[in-house]
Order: sequence, then structure tokens, then C-alpha cells
Amino acid sequence: MDKEKYSDEDNALSAFDNFETLSESNNFKINFLSGGTSLEKSQHIVSKISEIDDLGNFQVILPYLKKLEGIVKSNTKNNEIFFCLIEGITIALQSLEDDRNEEILIQIMDKIILLLQINVKNADYLAALCDVFLLAEEVFTNNDLLEDLEKYTHFLINFSLEHSNNIILRTSAADAVIITLSGFGIDWNYEKTKQYGKLLRGLLPPSETSGIFAGILIKGLAEEIKCYGDMHEFGALERSLTLMKEVYSSNSDFKIELIEDYTNGLINALRWFGEQEEDYNKMMALLNEVAQLTKENAFFEPIKIAYAKGLRIALDLSGIMDDLDTATKLAKALYVLSEENPNIRKVQVIASIGLFKAATWAGAFWETGFVTSLLSDVGKIHERFPNDNNFKKQLGRGLFNLTKILTKVGKKKIIEKILFEIRKLHKDNPDLIEVAQYYSKSIVNAIFLFGEVSESKEEIFSYLSHSKILVKTYPEDEEIILNYSKALVNVIRILGKFGQLDKMEQMLDTLRDFSTEYDSRVVLIRLAKAYIDAITAYGEMTELEKIIPLYNELINWAEDDIEDVVFQILLAKAIVNIVSSFGKNSKYTEMEVYLDDLRLLVNEFPELSDVNVQLAKGLSLAIRWFIQANNSEKAFELLNEINRLQLQFADEFEFHELYARASRRLLVYSTQEGKISRASLMLENLRVLFKAYPTAEIIQLELARGLSYTIIKKSNDYKDPILQSLVMEIKGLRIQFPNNDKLEEIYIAVEPIFKD
Repeated sequence: MDKEKYSDEDNALSAFDNFETLSESNNFKINFLSGGTSLEKSQHIVSKISEIDDLGNFQVILPYLKKLEGIVKSNTKNNEIFFCLIEGITIALQSLEDDRNEEILIQIMDKIILLLQINVKNADYLAALCDVFLLAEEVFTNNDLLEDLEKYTHFLINFSLEHSNNIILRTSAADAVIITLSGFGIDWNYEKTKQYGKLLRGLLPPSETSGIFAGILIKGLAEEIKCYGDMHEFGALERSLTLMKEVYSSNSDFKIELIEDYTNGLINALRWFGEQEEDYNKMMALLNEVAQLTKENAFFEPIKIAYAKGLRIALDLSGIMDDLDTATKLAKALYVLSEENPNIRKVQVIASIGLFKAATWAGAFWETGFVTSLLSDVGKIHERFPNDNNFKKQLGRGLFNLTKILTKVGKKKIIEKILFEIRKLHKDNPDLIEVAQYYSKSIVNAIFLFGEVSESKEEIFSYLSHSKILVKTYPEDEEIILNYSKALVNVIRILGKFGQLDKMEQMLDTLRDFSTEYDSRVVLIRLAKAYIDAITAYGEMTELEKIIPLYNELINWAEDDIEDVVFQILLAKAIVNIVSSFGKNSKYTEMEVYLDDLRLLVNEFPELSDVNVQLAKGLSLAIRWFIQANNSEKAFELLNEINRLQLQFADEFEFHELYARASRRLLVYSTQEGKISRASLMLENLRVLFKAYPTAEIIQLELARGLSYTIIKKSNDYKDPILQSLVMEIKGLRIQFPNNDKLEEIYIAVEPIFKD
């Protein structure tokens, strides 16, 4: 920072002089209030600046500020006019928060610095100017202008050192360091974060700091903890946490002033400890400390909010760690906290979100009784705010999220209960479009589940009719339109799965008409997905001639916009299903024709992994059908093609998994045909894949299946050393992956051979 540039008052008062040129060069027409007092003119300009964010015309900020400054210059003793300038700068900075207009930001910040130097002895003006300085630093941070941020932070540090007895400057300099530290933390720049942590300790030495300065130091250390946790620098995090605790405990006379930032620091730390399984107990210890602080300061609302946040975070992390017992206890504690503090809205919001999250974890563990209990507690919280639309939207979102989890675990009765609740919520609040959207999304999930677990199709059509009513009620809402098309796709898939082709075709016609009516790309994508499901159904029912018209239509959509990769991927998926359909019906020549179509599509998009993986799937399915036709040479030829793909896309598991599945199939076939060397080669393929990708569950299973099949075939010769080696290998797999239930099933199936 050039100090001479800001050395005299005349320069300071003309800091916006270059703005007039900028205004004229851009042909801005600015109308200022011609009559009225200086204060009224100032207030008028501030109102104009406040309109800039809506209009997006940021260049006019500078001429407005120049005009304001001119009024201040003519009224140097009028405090109200000076604070109009401060308000104008504040609003201008807020409008630039996400704009990345570096030139305007720099000129505003330079003006703030000039005003700081002029008014360093006026405490009221100085405090206001430091506030806008810090706001400007936050805007620089939000716009990733970290070099500028550093420059201005160092100016304020040096300026505060020149006026070492000025508390306002000293505290503001420390706050500027914290903002800069945070900016580099967000940027994952560990060295810079550490550098500004040292600067903070230099400005506020921990052993000498007390009172308000201790509070700022604790706030900075809490921010350090957050940054280091985000960067997974847990050693640095623990050092900052230890120092924060020391500063807090050594300032017993000021603990009330320090407690909010201190508690936030503890919450930041427990969040990151909870993400590390080995530090899980540390998370719970910090949560207990926050609970104790809450008891000791029952009158202090912010700490109750912080405790609610801590409970919410720990609850979620307990669920991730499969610790349902702890999650249950934390959910109960969160509900009790909400009951004890019914008037603290933030606690109610956090409790509602947390209990919904607990319900999703309970649903994942099949604890449907607990889900019902938690939903009852959520209902009681929402009854406290019967007219709060935000709570109603949150309730709708929470119920929808529950349907996602419960769909996966197949809990039909409780899904029905949830749908009843969300339908009632929608019926009572038809003007809340968000609730209608959550209801329509929940219907999609319900139809999917009912198709899997219900023998009756009547309820599926009943829910589909509800989705259609929503479209008629909200014909302009794209999300509800999309959800109806998703529901139709689910119904088409279900009908095809159960061989009800006539009804499936009726629903296809309905979806076609719907896509024509709304002429929407997203609805057309759903129709394409429905065609893919219909192709599978036609293949299952040997109505292969009905596949071709659907395929031709998919080709037309893909050719309409060759740059639209979504339709290319959908076309590839359709071809995979066609390959399977013809192979399943022993139409091997036709199957090869469609494999060639898939290869041609890959040639058009050689780098697009999503298309290439469909080719690998098609090849894997073709191997299965060639094995059925006893055409091993063709099967091995296709295996080599998958191998080339997995080498080309080495970073993507799915290619390796498909290669593993195909290798295991050929291992079984080769063993059955007595081609032991080929079978051994396939088993070795699986071992190599497992060694390269030991965490890939499908590869684990395919190796286990290959080992178990080979063990069964060799079980007549229990003295065979190869058999003993295979037994040890599958035992080792089971020990290495005790939580892989499918692997356990394979092991149990073959275990009697070991004992015999």
C-alpha cells in the first residue's frame, strides 16, 4: 500500500474524482435530486444505490459515491450526512458480493482507507469505517480476490501498529486477519492459513490477552478449527482446539462474553472428529462439554442453538457410523431441548431437521417403530408453528426424504402413512407449490416401491391419478410435470415386468401424448427411458418385432441433436437391452448386428465413458448368450474387447466389474468343458482384478464365486494341494471383509466342503 498516496486530506477528499470520467465514458445518465436539504439529497442517493443490485448496473456505483462524497465535503460537521456515505458504501459493497468486479471494489476500498486515515481520531467515524473495511474484505473473499485481500489486511495491521493504543484499530486488524485466514482456508491453502494464524497470535498473544481481545482470539481459533478440519489437517486442528480451551479457561471473569465463539469452536471440532472413525469418542466428549456449558448458562439463547447444532451433527455422524443406539439417544436429547425451548425458533428448526434425519437412519435399519415415534415428535414441533409456511415446507421435504429411504428397504405400510400425511399437508396448503412438489416426488417413490412388493396394481394406478391431478392443478410447474412423467415410467416398467403388455402399451401412449402436449426435453428423456424398459419387456415376452419401432424412434431423437449426449447415452442403453433381448431368444446373428451398432456409437463418442460402459455391458451380456450357445471362441473374443475397454478407462470401477463378471462366467464354462488351463487363466484374471481393486465389492464377490465353484468341482480330491490353497483363499476373503453379507452367503454355501 502506497502510504504517500493517502498522506493528506485534499487527496483523500478527491478519491472519487476519476469516477466522473468513468461515468461520462460509459454514457451514464444520473438524475440527482435538484431540491431539498443536503441530508435529503444524501438520502436520495443512498436510495438510488440500493436499487443497483436489482438493476445490475454496477458501474453507476462510483458516480453515486462521488456525488455523496461531495455533499460530505461541503458538510464536514454533519454526522448524519457522513453516515449516509457509510450507508452508501455498505450497500454498494453488498451489491458486489458475488460480482467479481475487482476494479470497482479496489476503488471503494482505497476510498475507505483514505477516510480511515483522515478520521483516525474520531472514534465514532473510525468504528463505522472499520466495519465497512471488514465488509469489503469479506466481499474480496467471496469473489476469490485473495491477493487484494492480503494487501489490504497488511495495510490495516500496519496502520493499527502505528496507532498501537487505538483499540478500534487493533480489534479490526485482528478481525481482518481472521477474514483472511478464513479466505485461505476456504481455498485449501494450508501454508497461508497457518501464516495468518501466526499473525493472529502475534497481534493477540494468548498469554497476555484478556477480555474483548480474548474473545476475538477465540473467534479466530474457532475459524482455524473449521478451516483445518475442512483441509483434514487434524494435527493443526487439535493444536488450535487446545489453545482455544486454554484461552477460555484463563479468562474466567469474561466467560459469558467468550462463550458463544468458544462453543462454536467446539462444534466445529466435533464435526470433523465425528468424520474420523478413530476420533468418534472425541466427538462425543466435545458434545458432552457443550451440553455442560448449556446447563451452566441456561439463560443464554445462542449456546442452546449451538448445542442443538452439535446434537444434529453428532446424530448424523452416528448414523453414518451405524451407531443407531447413540443416534437414538441424541434424537431424544434434541427433542427434549426443543420442548424446553419452544420459543427459540432456530432450535425448533434444527430439531425438526435432526429428527427427520434420525428417522431416515432408523428406516435404513428397518426400525419402523422408531420411525413412527420420531414422526410423531416432528409433528409436535410443527404444531408449535401452525401458520409458519417455512415449517410446512420443511415438513414436506422431510416426509419426501423419508420415502426415499423407506423405498429402499421396502416398507410399504409406513410409506402409505407418510403419503397420507404429505397429501393432507398439501390439501391443507394448496398455495404452497413446494409442498405439492414434494408430494409429487413422493408419489414417484411410492409407485416404484409398490411395483416391487405389491401384487395389486390398483393402488399404483390410484397414486398415478393423484400425480395427474397435480399436473392439472399446477400446469406450469416443470417439476410436477417431470414427476408425473417419472411416475408413468415407473408404471410402464412395472407392467412390463409382470408381462402385462397391453396395459404397458396404453401407458406408453399416455406418456407419448403427454410429451407431445408439453413439448419438454425432460419429458422426452422420460419417454426414452420408458422405451428402454419396454424393450426389456418385449424381449422377455419374445415379442421382438415390437422392439424395432422403438429403437428407430430413439435413433431419430439421438440424431436430432448429435451434441446432446444424454440421448446418445440413452440410445446406448437401449441397444444393450436389445442385445440382451435377441441373445436371450437365441437370435445370435441379430444380437451381433446390434453389438456392431453399439460399437459405431462408441466410435462417434470415443472419450465418453458412459457410452463406452454400455458397450462393455453389451459385450458382457453377449458373452453370457454365446456361452449358452457353446460358442466359447466368440465369448473369449468379446472378453478381450472388454479387457481393452477396462485398460482404456482404468479409473472407472464399472469396467473392471464387468470384466470380472465375464471372467467368472467363462471360468465356470471352461471348467464344465474340462478346459482347465482356460479356467485357471480366468481365476487368475479375478485375482489380478482383486489385487488392483480390493475395495470393489462386486470384484470381491466374483472372485469368491469363482473360488467357490472351483472348490466344489475339486472337492472329490480333498488331498489336492490346490484345493487346500483355494480353501485358504476364500477363508481369507471372508476374514478380510466381514461386513460383506453376500460374500458371507457364498462362504456359508461352500463351508460344508471344508468340514468334510
